[in-house]
Amino acid sequence: MSQSRDSSHASVTSEARAATSWLSPVLLLVVVFLIINRALVTGACVQIWDASSFYTPALSLVADHARKGELLRWDPWLAGGTPDFADPQVGAASPIAIIVGAIGGGTSGTFRAYWLLIWVLGPLGLLLLARHLGVPPWGAFLVALGYAFCGFYTAHAEHTTVLYSFSFVPWFIWRFDVALASLRFKPAAQAGALWGLSALGGYPAIVILSGGMMFLWGLGRCLCGGSEMIQIHKRRIGDRLKFTFFALLVAFCIGVVTSAWGACDLCKPLSHRPQVS
Repeated sequence: MSQSRDSSHASVTSEARAATSWLSPVLLLVVVFLIINRALVTGACVQIWDASSFYTPALSLVADHARKGELLRWDPWLAGGTPDFADPQVGAASPIAIIVGAIGGGTSGTFRAYWLLIWVLGPLGLLLLARHLGVPPWGAFLVALGYAFCGFYTAHAEHTTVLYSFSFVPWFIWRFDVALASLRFKPAAQAGALWGLSALGGYPAIVILSGGMMFLWGLGRCLCGGSEMIQIHKRRIGDRLKFTFFALLVAFCIGVVTSAWGACDLCKPLSHRPQVS
């Protein structure tokens, strides 16, 4: 009994040390990211182009409604009235945009905070994926740092919705790979929920492409000779492909349900929408 307790305590201690070893890279990544973007953090520089002309006013509307305990549904000030809740690029259905807006209000500073938050989420998700794959912490830090300032992020910095969707890719790939490695459908459902969340405030084309990336990741996991699925579970390729298919089905079904709820507002009668006089 004492040996069992000792081994259990040693296991917990080992897991705690492993978690602590990843804390420093996470904190350093965030610090370096904020230092490089210090002009945005302090307000010495502000967003330009699409980030200024479209996404900042959009978040301002979302924030003003959130502070009143409401969701932005209909915008009577644009084109004689537009169903903003059904447009994912506005972010009216995004829990992240709503929470940040409710906390900070509809200001330019709130938008910059939201902008930097969704940007840094991608590299942080990559650290989680790297930890799951057994990558050394500091090696993962260097890759995540390069990922944070890769050409896709810096070239699309003004396109907030592109950043939003792109930053979720490491997160749902991480959960989907956990599903494949453990042969459980719960992580696949979590991957689907994250993929669907990437559409609520994201750019549709990136959401569609990233769904294809999840398919390709699963296919690679099945066919790769060094795959953890092959080494641990010793299953035939037909069984691995079968599980991957159903895991993808679960992920996509959950993702579609998660991303589609914003369109429900279109079913409301027009009389319930504000009219422009």
